Amino acid sequence: RSEDTVEWKLCTKKAQKGRNAGECNELNLANKGLEGTIPSAIARIKNLQLLDLSGNKLQGPIPPTIGEDPRFRHLQILKLNDNQLTGNIPSSFGMLTNCHTLILAGNKLSGEVPLGFQANNGIRADIQKLDLSGNQLTGPIPAAIGHFDNLKVLNLSNNMFSVGFNLHAHLAQLDNLRVCDVSGNQFHPPADCQR
Repeated sequence: RSEDTVEWKLCTKKAQKGRNAGECNELNLANKGLEGTIPSAIARIKNLQLLDLSGNKLQGPIPPTIGEDPRFRHLQILKLNDNQLTGNIPSSFGMLTNCHTLILAGNKLSGEVPLGFQANNGIRADIQKLDLSGNQLTGPIPAAIGHFDNLKVLNLSNNMFSVGFNLHAHLAQLDNLRVCDVSGNQFHPPADCQR
């Protein structure tokens, strides 16, 4: 076992036992060859602000406990990109009100973006970077994205989204948006990020 795998297990083991895992405020295990599923107990780590599990071989659904458990509400950065995660984006992500970076790109996530992204007290309050590219997400792009006032980077490319609203009008409201990519979707008529 590598040191990284041991760190992963120690943090989740403390969380399962209900102990304060404050020393795990930042859990960065990117590109460490981790396999298996993300344990639901990860959400019990108190005051976790950064969780980066990108570039591993993690499979299965994202546990809905990420977002549901109040101990996880301090999360600011969540990077689960470039794994083999499947299933829907949990609606509980709408409760991550302090999250400013959400990167789920390069997985096999499917279904529609959850309504939790549209809640008045949801994730949109602070989100600055939202990358859902390279998945199998369907349905309309939520119109609420046009109200993500602090959004600087939006990448929804290479999914199966349909527009569902006036994309250009909503993007025009995002004064801070610097990078935008919605290419490789199923827009009829075609749409892009031009504002």
